[in-house]
Amino acid sequence: MKFEKFLESLFIDLKNIQEGKINPTLDMDQHLLSIRDVINFFRSNCGYDLKCIGEWQLALGLAVGYFNAVNFGMENVQAIFKEISEAVLEDWKDTWKNSVRRINLDFL
Repeated sequence: MKFEKFLESLFIDLKNIQEGKINPTLDMDQHLLSIRDVINFFRSNCGYDLKCIGEWQLALGLAVGYFNAVNFGMENVQAIFKEISEAVLEDWKDTWKNSVRRINLDFL
């Protein structure tokens, strides 16, 4: 449910840009509400303050990534998951195996 609300907010921001209600190249002090948490992460952990144009590019990338993931198909995801699960031949302290195990395909 939280992810669906995020997507809804993301597409509202992108629609506002498309309709000219927000101009990311001119509105330097305008911020996209949908990715506020991501922007705060960048500011807190990277010391980098994104301007509206950077926020727009990030939001667009998230939307395109979501679209691609949805249209990629679970068969392809499962095949890639199987391949990466078996990709490492020498796994120091089972680091790879433990990391792969944390991937939840049901979430997709």
